[in-house]
Amino acid sequence: MRSVDDRDTCPHILLVDDSPADLKLLVQELDKEAYRLTVAMNGRQGYARAQALPRPDLILLDVCMPQMDGYATCTLLKDNPQTAHIPIIFVTASGRLDERLKGFRSGAADYVLKPYNPAEVLARIRVHLNKLAGAGEDEPVMEQAQAQAEPPVAPRPATGLTPDMDIRLPPLTVDPTDETIVAMTRRYLNERLANPPSLKSLARLMGVHERKLTQAFRVSLGKSVKDYLRDERMTSAQRLLHLRQLSISEIAESLGFSSPANFAAAFRRYVGCSPVIFRKQSRDSTQPSSEQKSSN
Repeated sequence: MRSVDDRDTCPHILLVDDSPADLKLLVQELDKEAYRLTVAMNGRQGYARAQALPRPDLILLDVCMPQMDGYATCTLLKDNPQTAHIPIIFVTASGRLDERLKGFRSGAADYVLKPYNPAEVLARIRVHLNKLAGAGEDEPVMEQAQAQAEPPVAPRPATGLTPDMDIRLPPLTVDPTDETIVAMTRRYLNERLANPPSLKSLARLMGVHERKLTQAFRVSLGKSVKDYLRDERMTSAQRLLHLRQLSISEIAESLGFSSPANFAAAFRRYVGCSPVIFRKQSRDSTQPSSEQKSSN
């Protein structure tokens, strides 16, 4: 256990969890180790605080939270060059295999299930901080120069957070950039082309307002979310028709159309011909001509 007097030189950990009871327990255990602590009560606040200086050395992140869940928060952090290097450990009750795999796909370094043994959490924290310390020895000169150029910030209180402190959070001041919002939303939608959420629900899942989400898509892609979905569906439809592994009815169903007729009408408006004709033209274009056959 470290001395509290050494706190200013100890690693900085960001805790992101909407449960005050869980936060208090983690704060108690981490405070014994004299870690410097910052707390956020939801994913959006966590994303903002991860960018604030001095940035955390490690993040403990819950999954089920309001405004922006842990998966979305992790994806944003890993898509942001300022925070992509920070190891993230999910500490959550979401323990199904598909949930754990989703966490790792979003960029997490580790996964701890609630209820947890505090000794295990501390051990995992030490492992990842040691890895980070080893990697820091090879930090590129450019990154060192950028770090030196960052403006100084006021030092934290020497005592850090105390276990019985009533945690009060300042208002959120940092928003995700248009690029990170669009990247995260595209990844989410591309996995759900057959059953995408409404714009309102999608914005809530991404932790932004509908207007912000729409503006981000128009600025980054030059199209609305609705137009992006249409384009992705039609691109997928053309690919599936070309592969000829599914029937037209199966393609329509896989892309979320209520009937083959609705799919055919949408496809005709977008491509200029029916799915049947597109598939025939695709097949004809891949078959060798009679002249090529005779030359062989």
